[in-house]
Amino acid sequence: MHKSSDTQHEDELDPSLDKPIEEVVEHQSKAENPTKLNHQKTSAPLYKPHLVLLHGLMMNVEEEDALKEKMEQKYGGNVVVIQPKCREGLKSLYLSIDVQAEKVVEEIKTELRNLYPQYSEEALKAISIDIFGYSQGGLVACMIAIKHSKELYINSLTLCHAPLSGTYVLENTKSDIKKLRESLRPGMEAIGCKSKFLENLEVDLAIKLLNGSLSDLGGKLKGVSDMCIGSKVCKRIKEFIREE
Repeated sequence: MHKSSDTQHEDELDPSLDKPIEEVVEHQSKAENPTKLNHQKTSAPLYKPHLVLLHGLMMNVEEEDALKEKMEQKYGGNVVVIQPKCREGLKSLYLSIDVQAEKVVEEIKTELRNLYPQYSEEALKAISIDIFGYSQGGLVACMIAIKHSKELYINSLTLCHAPLSGTYVLENTKSDIKKLRESLRPGMEAIGCKSKFLENLEVDLAIKLLNGSLSDLGGKLKGVSDMCIGSKVCKRIKEFIREE
């Protein structure tokens, strides 16, 4: 696992590296261990890097619009940014991390088919994917690498404020909601997210607290229970990180 530097990205964007995508289809079948990020290198570099942005719990794709804009300003059209919408809002609360990972993978594959309808499924699997995951999105990113590396050619994972060791569950009090908001602030500001998101999050959680929808973490809110300290998901992700 690694976080690519600006210099590395600029090297990847060198126009002299442009090659037809058909030249890079032989990568996955020869990989010794499909759960590793470091797949066998393809025979030629891809035309463009593809960056997948995964937002945090109860957020939507707008959370990382500022990051997307910075990428576009720096690299123009040389980077393809994909922002899956299948986890937006309450879906990230109710869907388990495993299910979210499956849905994100399917959305990425659909997006690639739409972008490159002229290429075969095997050729699409060779497209290099870099994943940036914020908060819960970081856990989803790790699960994609763990379970879906045969479906996508994952080049790198970059995680920001991801609760890799788990996090404490809300105790269903207003003070805990405020603590959560403040703990999220540094990470949200780091990716350029506006403070309005934090204000809306506090109001939204307060409403759910009043109607009791935060009380069944072990049942309906699987996306939250998977983030708890000691959860199977967090244990598996920690094992994956040690292996990498």
